[in-house]
Amino acid sequence: MTVKASPVTEKSRPQFKRRLARRTVVQLLLLTMIPFLAIGGFAVLRLRTQLEQQISTQVLSISSYYAEQLNELAKGRGDSLSELIYTPRVFDNMSTVIESNARNSEYFQARFSIQGEFFNYTTVTDDQLFDQLFVLRPDGTVAFSTNTSWEDQQFSDYPFIGKFMDSDNSELIFNPEPLYSNQFVMITSRIIRNENGQHIGTVYGTTLTNLPWSLLTYAETLLPAARSYYFTNDQQLIGFETGTKTLHALDLTDSQRSSIQALVDLGSDQLHTIQSAITNVESFALAKPVKELQTYLIFSIPTETIYSQIQVFSPGTIAIFFAAIAVIGGLIYLGANRIVKPLEGLSAISQQFARGDWSQRAVVDRDDELGQLAFSYNQMADELQDIYNSLEAKVEQRSHQLRTASEVALLATSGTNREEMIQQAVDLLKDRFQFFYSAIYLIDETGDYANLRATATTDDELTIPNNLRIPVGSKTVVGQVAATLKPIVIANLDDEHEFQQSASTMIGSRSEATAPMMLGNQLIGLIDIQSRSLAAFDSDTLSVLQTLASQLATGLRNVLLVESSQVNLEETAMLYRSSRQITQAKTEAEVLQTLTETLNKTNFLNLVLSVEEDSLKVISFGDPKASSVGSAVKGISLPMQRGAARLKDNAILILENLQASNEFENLTAFLTRRSCRSAALIPILENGRPTKLIALGTRESTPLSSSRLQPYASLAEVASTAFERFTVLQTLQDRLAELQVLEFVGQAVTAETDPEQLYKALHDVISDQMGTDLSFAVALFNSSTDQIEFPYSIDHGKQMTIPPLPLGEGMTSEVIKKQKPLVINTNLEEAAQMLGAKLVGQLPKSWLGVPLVIAGNSIGAIILQDMEKENRFTQADVNLLNTISPQVATAIRNSQLLAEMAKTVSAFEQEHFLLDTLLTNISDRVAFKDADLRYLRVSEIMAKDYGFKSASFFIGKDDTQIMGSEVGQQILAEERQILESNQPVMDTVEKTVDDHGNENWRAISKLPMVDASGQPVGLLGISRDITAVKKSEELAQLRSQRLLTAAEIARDTSGLLDLEVLLKNAVNLVLDRFGFYHASIFLLDPLGEYAILRESTGDAGARMKSIGHKLAVGSSSIVGQTTARGEPLVVNEVRKFENYFPNPLLPDTRAEMAIPLKMANRILGALDVQSTKINAFTKEDVQTLQILADQLAIAIINAELYTSSQETLAQHRFLHQISAAASSSQNVDDALRTTVQGMQVARKEDRVSIHIVNNRGELLLAAIAGYPAGQRPTEVIPVGEGIIGRVAMEKRPARVADVLTDPYYVPTDDAIRSELAVPIIYTDRLLGVLNLESEKVAAYNENDEEILSTMAANLGSIIANAQLVSQVQHQVERQQQIFEITSKIRRSVDMKSILETSTSELCKALRAQKATIRLTVDAEDSTTDAAQATHGNHNGHDSGAKSNGKGAK
Repeated sequence: MTVKASPVTEKSRPQFKRRLARRTVVQLLLLTMIPFLAIGGFAVLRLRTQLEQQISTQVLSISSYYAEQLNELAKGRGDSLSELIYTPRVFDNMSTVIESNARNSEYFQARFSIQGEFFNYTTVTDDQLFDQLFVLRPDGTVAFSTNTSWEDQQFSDYPFIGKFMDSDNSELIFNPEPLYSNQFVMITSRIIRNENGQHIGTVYGTTLTNLPWSLLTYAETLLPAARSYYFTNDQQLIGFETGTKTLHALDLTDSQRSSIQALVDLGSDQLHTIQSAITNVESFALAKPVKELQTYLIFSIPTETIYSQIQVFSPGTIAIFFAAIAVIGGLIYLGANRIVKPLEGLSAISQQFARGDWSQRAVVDRDDELGQLAFSYNQMADELQDIYNSLEAKVEQRSHQLRTASEVALLATSGTNREEMIQQAVDLLKDRFQFFYSAIYLIDETGDYANLRATATTDDELTIPNNLRIPVGSKTVVGQVAATLKPIVIANLDDEHEFQQSASTMIGSRSEATAPMMLGNQLIGLIDIQSRSLAAFDSDTLSVLQTLASQLATGLRNVLLVESSQVNLEETAMLYRSSRQITQAKTEAEVLQTLTETLNKTNFLNLVLSVEEDSLKVISFGDPKASSVGSAVKGISLPMQRGAARLKDNAILILENLQASNEFENLTAFLTRRSCRSAALIPILENGRPTKLIALGTRESTPLSSSRLQPYASLAEVASTAFERFTVLQTLQDRLAELQVLEFVGQAVTAETDPEQLYKALHDVISDQMGTDLSFAVALFNSSTDQIEFPYSIDHGKQMTIPPLPLGEGMTSEVIKKQKPLVINTNLEEAAQMLGAKLVGQLPKSWLGVPLVIAGNSIGAIILQDMEKENRFTQADVNLLNTISPQVATAIRNSQLLAEMAKTVSAFEQEHFLLDTLLTNISDRVAFKDADLRYLRVSEIMAKDYGFKSASFFIGKDDTQIMGSEVGQQILAEERQILESNQPVMDTVEKTVDDHGNENWRAISKLPMVDASGQPVGLLGISRDITAVKKSEELAQLRSQRLLTAAEIARDTSGLLDLEVLLKNAVNLVLDRFGFYHASIFLLDPLGEYAILRESTGDAGARMKSIGHKLAVGSSSIVGQTTARGEPLVVNEVRKFENYFPNPLLPDTRAEMAIPLKMANRILGALDVQSTKINAFTKEDVQTLQILADQLAIAIINAELYTSSQETLAQHRFLHQISAAASSSQNVDDALRTTVQGMQVARKEDRVSIHIVNNRGELLLAAIAGYPAGQRPTEVIPVGEGIIGRVAMEKRPARVADVLTDPYYVPTDDAIRSELAVPIIYTDRLLGVLNLESEKVAAYNENDEEILSTMAANLGSIIANAQLVSQVQHQVERQQQIFEITSKIRRSVDMKSILETSTSELCKALRAQKATIRLTVDAEDSTTDAAQATHGNHNGHDSGAKSNGKGAK
């Protein structure tokens, strides 16, 4: 329906100028100009940046290209020059040309050879390398030049020449006068060394090239204002003259040179903005190094020239700008009108609505913000209309509440019965307000409780508690209102946590309001209303409720005054005194006694009864008509079946007709027998439960009324309060005792963390409380083993050891499983059988077990036993142990947790230390990440590898912050997939190449870290550098292949016994299998002075073998060093090896390695291999070839041994032949001659001689062979002189490898180099010397010495036998001659013929020329020549015999 509001008096309105459209246009135009200007400025900056980048790219590209061209040109010229000087024709003749002082034929032939090669490099052709070539001697004079006018000139004085004389170099020189004028000349030099590695000169090459000029020309065509220069090594700046293409050297000041040097120091990776040192204007500049030429390319471009190309504020641009602004302004104006006009229409509707026409609504015909504004306005109008209607309804509701309050006030002022009045009040609340539940509570006389007295509900099935008492100050709503005297409203009981839910809150209630009934400052009672709706009570309802409470309080007070006036004042005084006595009583007995005495003073037959579970027990009985107290009935029980439910209410129960059937039949029968007509039962409640009952009976016909009994009800309430106080006091005392025990236990157990001390403290506490004669044990359940362990057990003061029990055996298991105390005071065995427990050990008389429970889990039990007494344990003991068991369990658990925590902390600290140690020292990259893939921890090596000083830099960052956005996003995507799949990625191999071109491999593993439920909470990443492993694998494969090759070579060569074939096969196999450039085998000569080339590959090897190539052992050559040291020598870049001398036959050698051929400590030679690659040889190559060399050494020795054994066998055979021939000779001379001739046949190149000892101890030449015609050795050699004489003197062989080094050698022929002399001995008698001589050094070995010694021994036997035969023959001949002489003398008849015959035969026998026989006669007789005989040739001296008469002497 449409609501018409009352007109509103219109106030004066201000005047509005309606300028919204104009303001909108102006503001939007201003806002539009801002981005225009910003875009323009950005475009200018962007254009400047692009121009800078374009110029930078072009300059860097040009400089890099030309620098590379110049470097390649210089390097190519250097390589060509090196190739030239090592050309065989140049290399072989260069020393002659440089060092020769005479212009002879040798010089000109050498010059002609060099000239031909040099002119090949300088001939004017398309591929001409050099303009001129010339060679400088060390003194700086030109030894040779393709420009003959330069020869013999002194060039060392030229600075551009002199600085190159001792180095390999290249440099770009401008104007090198007098050689060239105003030209760029590239001068290249290379040092010349002879075959011994000595510096003998330097070769220079000059190159004329247009490349430098082209670079300057092209650079300046880039921009007209661009300038380019060369900054040479001697700090000259070379460029074009202004306006020309003529090169010249600029004159620089020291300041300009410093500026250029500063530009050089800035680097060449980007353009630099500097103040040009030449033009003194701001310029973009770059200094690009040409390293091979020791020169810098300088580029300079003025920044003004670059930026002048940017034309921003041209007239056309300005015109376009203002035209655009005008168009945009028009569009903005049209758009503003479309916005303003709807707003004006909405303003008109709002004004009509404000005047009271609430039917006005805006038309919603747009779907934009204006449409939304119109729609919102309509919503606001609807809501205002609804609010108006709601206010009218609330006014009506408030009127209804006020009328109800008036009715309650009328009821309160007219009522005379308290119960009826409060019941009518709650019924009125229900009927008028339709509250779900209404209740009135009255405060008892003590002021401690609020008693429920009347209720009303709209739900007939709702169960309402009877005799409900709410303590004042309790945490319930009613208790708090009674305590604070302030009303409370709870809008939502479901979310209420401040107040406890109690019986005062009905089931289904959602909100509640409670107000106190106050009379002045005195609390009379409370009104409580509840609703099943949320927030059902507002401030108005509460206000009405407080009004009703105030009126009811006044009415109740009036009723109470009327009822109390009816009570006898004397009785009231008596009851007051009794009430005070009861209040002051100290014990329950005093209260009962006061109560009994008070009741006995009344006119009622009275009983005080104790309410048992199903009976009433008489405590006291009094009858006003009986003279004595009814002690006879004291203590009897009156059965009660159905009356207990009636006693739960605090109300007085009046039995008007005792004859009628009721719930207290036995009690009413007791009263009826004593003539009672009616009775009243007043319960005494303790905590809402009847514990005592006052029964009052009267013999009067008038029934008892509640008003008459009210004082007694008050007395019962006072007694009830007293009993409750005693109960509370007893409870407090018991609780205090328990607390004291708990405090003592707490102090004892909390002070101990050691379990053993904790058990002992617990034992001491229990012993103090329960006695020291009990057996005590602590049982703990081990869930991991499912066993019960007894860590502490005491019996009669001695600690016992109880073995663990499986859970299920013993009564302790029952306590632990059921988590309930177990007390057995008698018949323990029978009780255990009933429980199904298995008994263990000796049976006690009494047994008590209390479980130790924490959070619903049994951790063990406390066990007490009395081995002698039954019925030892009481409920108090159980309560005591129950009281302390939670604290003991907590202490034990805390002790266990502390121990576990100590272990955990120790383990954590150790793991933390181990983790820190691992992350600090591990060589792998290790990273821990959280679920968001942010770094938690990383290893130190990972931080170091990424260039960070500390691993803490990674913490909290992800890979995009560490490795950049692109790489980081890729890594994060991969790792998120790992976390989502919860599957690790193991040992993924990644290969990278660093800036130096080195290959690296890493094995990467990524594992999700999961929690106890298996959900991933992070990621562990491990990156291991396996480059060494990969390279080791490759190296192992290569080594395996090469070892296999070495084994094959060793196998193929080990079976060869011919040394030449062995060596040839070895070098060819090494060259073929290993892919080297060249391979050679050198063997040492017998003296070990030279390594002689025995086998080599290729034509170069054949040529070197043909010329007898050899290298001195210990020389600076690689083979010489290896054979001297016996160790491998590897030169992976021969050009950098200062002692390397290039072999012209092997010009492509770049790396060389020599491996010694060794057998034990003996060096046989060397295996030399060469490669065309730098760094071609690795350690594995050395090891492999060393193995091969060792095999070759063994094979060579085997071949040598085989050859030697064959030669020895042949020599022995020939020796046997010689010995046989010599033995068959007729005499010694023939034997000696046969021997030397035979030996000369066996050793064709040797000289053989035999020297025999004569009678004078001299060595006479007896036989020779192999000597040149006309040449003979010394005929007579004294013993001890020379090698032969020393052998004769020492009687032992002498083998001289080089006679030139032997001090005993007596030169006879300069060609002789080695000698072997052996003594000829027979039975220790020197017969002579057998001597061999050779023109070779170390021509003889031990085998030759042995063979020659054998020959000498045989020859000694032959000579000795021959001499013996000669002596025998000589003796026979002499005996025969003597016989013939004797026969002739015997045939003579006279003295003369005898003497003549004797002298003649003696001369013949002795080969004497003259013989004389003299005869002598004694002195006594006359001396007379009896006879004289002479034979021989007479020369003036006589030879004859003289006789002296008596006989001859």
